[in-house]
Amino acid sequence: MTFSKFCIIFTVVIILMADQSEAGVNISFFSTEKYAIIGQRFVLTAVLGNTPEEFNTTFYHESQYARMLINSWGCYEDRKLSKKGYRVRCYENKYYFVMNQVGPGDGGWWNCTVQDLSGLVIAAATTEVVVYEANISLSTESPELVSRQTLTLTCELNMVSGLKAEVQFLKIANESSNIVGSLSQDVSECALIDDTAKGYSTKCGSGSNDMSDRKIYIMGIDEVSSADSADWLCQVKNKKTGYAQKSNTITVSVNQTDCDDCMRGPGCSADCEDQWYGQYCQYKCNCKNKAEVCHKKTGQCVSGCPERWIGYACDVCEDSRYGDRCENKCHCRSESEVCHKKTGKCLTGCPDGWIGDGCNKKCDDYWYGYNCQKQCHCKDEPCDRATGKCEFGCAERWAGRYCDRCISFRYGPECNRTCKCSGGSCLQNTGECTQGCDANWSGRFCDECLPFWYGSDCEKRCHCKKGACNNVTGECTLSCKRGWTGENCDMCDDFFYGRNCELDCHCRDTTCNNVTGDCPSGCKRGWSGSACDHAVRQVKVEDTPAPAMSVGVTALVVVVAVVAVAVIGVILSAFWNLKRRKGHSDDKDTLKREF
Repeated sequence: MTFSKFCIIFTVVIILMADQSEAGVNISFFSTEKYAIIGQRFVLTAVLGNTPEEFNTTFYHESQYARMLINSWGCYEDRKLSKKGYRVRCYENKYYFVMNQVGPGDGGWWNCTVQDLSGLVIAAATTEVVVYEANISLSTESPELVSRQTLTLTCELNMVSGLKAEVQFLKIANESSNIVGSLSQDVSECALIDDTAKGYSTKCGSGSNDMSDRKIYIMGIDEVSSADSADWLCQVKNKKTGYAQKSNTITVSVNQTDCDDCMRGPGCSADCEDQWYGQYCQYKCNCKNKAEVCHKKTGQCVSGCPERWIGYACDVCEDSRYGDRCENKCHCRSESEVCHKKTGKCLTGCPDGWIGDGCNKKCDDYWYGYNCQKQCHCKDEPCDRATGKCEFGCAERWAGRYCDRCISFRYGPECNRTCKCSGGSCLQNTGECTQGCDANWSGRFCDECLPFWYGSDCEKRCHCKKGACNNVTGECTLSCKRGWTGENCDMCDDFFYGRNCELDCHCRDTTCNNVTGDCPSGCKRGWSGSACDHAVRQVKVEDTPAPAMSVGVTALVVVVAVVAVAVIGVILSAFWNLKRRKGHSDDKDTLKREF
């Protein structure tokens, strides 16, 4: 191929692609967030319209790559092609490309293309992603305090309009760090997380409940103590990956007064009030006998602890309990594990059938297993949340011990699509056939009719002269084979009949029955039989001689033959006599010469 021909072909392909994109698929590619924050989650959205039933959508930018496969029953991610840390999701006609943790290299132009199943690009769009590093700062009005004073820490974030993460306040003392308060930021919504340590409070500040670039978060301590003398910072943590970006550090110094442990009030002039105890009278008694006044220094109760509480001061939840009032029961995967007394979190995870931070929520109906990730399809009632067992069997189209796989000849997320595989063995997710196709079917998914077959079940045969027919309508693009007619070449032509319209009939005036070949008006001259398919030898009457004439001719032939034989005999006899006379004459001349 010459270079000029290649350029012409390439130009034609580009024009066709452009025409197809303009007249076909509509695509809008954008992000609702102004910019991406390093270490945080970021989402690009593609809204498609007028798409074919089955197509592929690909998101890519330099080395980053993710692909989504879409067909009539839904969409799923091509994990083989998607890079780690990037995911694709879909909902109706919207397709989402998710960066779990933005990196510096994710800035620039991103592309979204739509391809048909042959790989031809039928639509494309681009959008620019601007990457910033969040600006986080921590401040306080007075880092040097006296015990029982109030401390307020302010965490300010800038360039974070689309933030989706946890904002945490950390206290660092004795080479260990503790999270004393957390807030959840979900783009334009801020919420408290119920894991704030006792004596501390957190609050969502300005900008945290809108799309502002600047967001404020506040942590307060009503009465500081020497335990609060530490380094403090706030951090923004990615919920999915755990990546955390930290602020500057502030050192808080708390000077202790000369009061006794159980004294409170200005000048330490009074004991702790009844029902309160602690070094600064900051804890409330929790005795079994509510009228009892606990020890004002230790909190010890003579009557013991109420239900669900344990500890010297009855201030610790019993094992398997958590919450501010120990009102929640946790269910850890390991029976020997004790969950976090405040949050209920289990290091070993939840047992089968349970989910949630404290493993205290049962799986929803028709979901079971570890983290409730498996779905069951039982006939009448939900399955066992731990094992997935269905007591009354499987719902329609489902099979297996846990009713979690499709019956033969079915596939798809809801087993609502039919495959035409030999023996009914197809892959449940894709419908791909592993053992060949049923009769008259072909293709990777056995979803196409073989050449010369068409119909909803490929049960009809077309008889086209050249090439295959349309596998839905049976229409032939050229013409029909000999003996066939009709729009789909599925009827016998005039004067043809039989199973494959291969037999000729020879009716007198009208065509024959296209099944039996019977001629209602009789046969043409020279043909016989019910289908007029037997040829008869014809002899013209006017050309047949009479018997007498035939005898005369025979006699004449005999006479001519006899006369001919006689004439030949006479001629031969005359020749012979002439030769003998000539011989005698020669003998006489010889004798004369001798004498």
